[in-house]
Amino acid sequence: MLENKKTNLIFCHKLIKAFADSMVKAFVPLIILKESGSLKMAMFYCSMMYLLCFVLNLVLKKFLQKYGIVAMILHAFPIIAMQFLLTMKITWALCFAIAVLAAFGQVLYSVPLNILFAFSDRKVNVAKFQIATNVGKLVFIVASGLVIGSDLKNSILILA
Repeated sequence: MLENKKTNLIFCHKLIKAFADSMVKAFVPLIILKESGSLKMAMFYCSMMYLLCFVLNLVLKKFLQKYGIVAMILHAFPIIAMQFLLTMKITWALCFAIAVLAAFGQVLYSVPLNILFAFSDRKVNVAKFQIATNVGKLVFIVASGLVIGSDLKNSILILA
C-alpha cells in the first residue's frame, strides 16, 4: 500500500513538472529563432541539446546513481542560468552554452527520477509514469492553444 502511494506521488510530481517544463523549455528554440533569425541556430540548439543529454548520461551515470536526490535538487540551477543567457544577444557560442545548460538540467533531473521510480515499487508501472509526462504536456498545449487562439495580440501578455 505504501509503495503504491510513493508511485502516485511520483506520478503527480511528474505531471506538474511536465506542465512547468512545457511552459519554459518548449519556447527555447522559438526564442533562439526569433532573436537570431536563424532556423539553423534553432536546429543546432535542439540537436546539440539531445546529443549532450546522451553524452552526459554516460559521463554522469555513477554520480546520478549515487547522489540522485542531490542531482534532482541541482537541476534547477542550469535551467535558471539558461534563462539568463536567453536574455543576451544570441550567437553560435551562446546557443551552444544554452544547449549545454539545458542538457545538464535534463540529465540531472530525469535520470535520478527514473531510478527513484524504478526502485520505489515492486510492480513497476512504467505506463503510469510515462502518462504523467504526456498528460502534463497535453494540458499545457491545450491551454496555450486556447489562450493564443482567443486573441493573438493579448496572448503573449497572458503567457508572460
